[in-house]
Amino acid sequence: MSGEPGIHSARFAGKDASDTDKVKALLARLDGVPWEKRTAHFKCVIVIA
Repeated sequence: MSGEPGIHSARFAGKDASDTDKVKALLARLDGVPWEKRTAHFKCVIVIA
């Protein structure tokens, strides 16, 4: 996906898209991509001081 959606993942499927719409949009973009080529990962970091 050439780096998409990147840091703009919340708006990738449109400003008012639901979470379900966002997942559907991403899966549609991955249609035809073999599982072994799906190498994306998600990282979340939180710091509480």
